[in-house]
Amino acid sequence: MNEPRPKRNRLVLLFLATALALGAVRLSGLSRGLNAATLEATMREAGPLGVLVFIGAFVLGVLAYLPGAIFVAAGTLAYGKLLGFFINLFAGFLAVCASFGVARAIGGQQLDADTSPRIHKLLKRIERRPVLTLALIRAVMFISPPLNTALALSRIRFRDFALGSAVGLILPMAVTTFALNWLMDLPAFARATQFLFG
Repeated sequence: MNEPRPKRNRLVLLFLATALALGAVRLSGLSRGLNAATLEATMREAGPLGVLVFIGAFVLGVLAYLPGAIFVAAGTLAYGKLLGFFINLFAGFLAVCASFGVARAIGGQQLDADTSPRIHKLLKRIERRPVLTLALIRAVMFISPPLNTALALSRIRFRDFALGSAVGLILPMAVTTFALNWLMDLPAFARATQFLFG
């Protein structure tokens, strides 16, 4: 069965936009020089605007398919476990919503009844209880830009995506933030990071 041309064109455009973002990050050298310590230093240099720099970097990083863990680590380094948790949670939430929004705006809702039976069955499950299902998926897959893109191509409403993501991000963000904070308190970890990042 042939796909309608406008639908296929939007999917190709989404693929090209994703490839362009990945290529720009790779060619710019951003992916090589980006780590939690350099991001944290940039946030500290920005002073009171450091939080906004962090949130912007987190959103742009997820849009460029960079690993969210780098940003969570930077937020934890800069703001500690409690404040870091809330800032990471807010920034992560904005990042996944922006990723979903951009993918939906470019790609549209491509996954529908014309898809394979397996995908159709999965989509039906998500549609029955979208918030709960998405919260469970998000708790396992965390920030995952490919997940945001795939869900943007489905018929899930943005409101359900946002609510499910907000709920689903709490547990993995707490575990990641508090585990990183605990690791940073270990003398061996402090020596290793000092050796790696100067």
